[in-house]
Amino acid sequence: MTRLIAIALVAIFSVGAAQAQAQAPATLGDSAKAVVGTWEFSNADRDKICTVTFKSDPLPRGFKIEFDKNCGNLFPLANDIVAWSFPENDLLRLLDAQGKALVEFSEVEDGIYEAPTPGVGVLFLQNAAAAGPPPKPPEEMAGNWV
Repeated sequence: MTRLIAIALVAIFSVGAAQAQAQAPATLGDSAKAVVGTWEFSNADRDKICTVTFKSDPLPRGFKIEFDKNCGNLFPLANDIVAWSFPENDLLRLLDAQGKALVEFSEVEDGIYEAPTPGVGVLFLQNAAAAGPPPKPPEEMAGNWV
């Protein structure tokens, strides 16, 4: 009987420790530190562009994220994103309130991330300073050139 009580106590403490560990604030690794700041969030055609700011403020399920006010209109899934995480040597994830990854980005070039997203298409992230203005449409480029 004493043995059963000891096993039960070990199980209870193990579950409690696992839950406390799961709810502990995330730590900012080197991969995550490189992402902190403002980025351009766009679709593949870059006809839908907004900005997202990755913050280093820890939350229970990742770090704080802020989209510009028009982002939710362009990308409705942005309304459900409340945090981000970027474990070392893994994918950059944008998370909902339950910690589920709604978008998973992988780095395709230095400072450019891509996420094939079901129902949305391919999404891109690139540093806002390096992104530059969106390309001009062909009708703005036509005319006589000198």
